[in-house]
Amino acid sequence: MAGIRVYADTSVYGGAFDEEFAEASRSFFDQVRAGRFRLIVSPIVNFQKIPLYNGVNLASGYGVVGIHTPQEVIAYEDEDI
Repeated sequence: MAGIRVYADTSVYGGAFDEEFAEASRSFFDQVRAGRFRLIVSPIVNFQKIPLYNGVNLASGYGVVGIHTPQEVIAYEDEDI
């Protein structure tokens, strides 16, 4: 199974070095390394255009673009995915 394609904002990378967010960010990157997520790169993300992208994606048979924090997407070892 291919990993879920995700864009990680710079704040997710920085979160690995911030006491408040370190656990979630590091767990997210552990799951990237394990293959659950596939990182994609973009030089610019325009959050105002995401609803427009979603309209095109849906019309073309693709899923929508979601915006989530690492805490919302990481799975802990004792949880079912």
